[in-house]
Amino acid sequence: MNGIALLDTLATTVAEGRPAVWVTVVATRGSTPRETGASMLVDAGTIAGSIGGGRLELCAIERARALLQGARDCAAPSRQLERMPLGARLGQCCGGEMMLAFDVVLPSRADWVAEARAAQANDADWRALLAAHLPACAFAVTERLPVALFGAGHVGSALATLLVRLPVSLTWIDSRDAAFAPEAEAVARCIVSDAPEAEVGTLPPECAAVVMTHSHALDLEIVHAWLRRGDFRFLGLIGSRTKRRRFEHQLRLRGHSEAALSRLVCPIGVDGIRGKEPEVIAVAIAAQLLRLRAQTRFPEGQP
Repeated sequence: MNGIALLDTLATTVAEGRPAVWVTVVATRGSTPRETGASMLVDAGTIAGSIGGGRLELCAIERARALLQGARDCAAPSRQLERMPLGARLGQCCGGEMMLAFDVVLPSRADWVAEARAAQANDADWRALLAAHLPACAFAVTERLPVALFGAGHVGSALATLLVRLPVSLTWIDSRDAAFAPEAEAVARCIVSDAPEAEVGTLPPECAAVVMTHSHALDLEIVHAWLRRGDFRFLGLIGSRTKRRRFEHQLRLRGHSEAALSRLVCPIGVDGIRGKEPEVIAVAIAAQLLRLRAQTRFPEGQP
């Protein structure tokens, strides 16, 4: 379950007058069942999302519900950090360690939840608002890789549908109205633009850009804009080695250096995944993007 779905669940829970605990993985060490930023929501009777299952999740649920009881009795803090050694304490075979943050959300203090939902609906920075009230969620925000996907054709739609289920923050851009896959459009930030190349300047630095529009000429303009900007983390172009050679020739004529051209990844997708079906290509590209995410370590001095 992604952050938007958890936020929706939290909004429903507090609107019904029920307190809840937002549980976040804030750091990992060694082999763990989930990554930094994984979250779940716990109230007295239900859970949503997951931080890895097994004894780990059972203990986290028990701790969250103890905090809820303490919050009712004014006997527990609204925020708590706890280190979970998976092997020694919980008997899970992965054997690593996770640090969990528990944030109690009381209905009487949750006006900001509705504000965060409204911000999300208006394409505003709802994640920053969430992190301002649930500081542990800042880990989840910063851990998500910003991805800009240009193109909503068959492969673009397959890739977007996959990416919104992964720890990335997706901006999806196309020049055609109503081209976006509905299941991804509900989660991604979708932009319809007559000049997609002009959107390059609006995207965050260290972005992973993937270019696969319906037009080679438009692909060239987008790649040119990214190379001119230069502060991307990844620039991938769908196509063959022949397409790459043609693009390199055109980009040299526009003044781009060999060093700049070497940063363009084309063809894209990890090696060894064969097949031309859109879903297969999407899996190969998503795997390549996930390699960009660095593992977060335990902060020094934390309990």
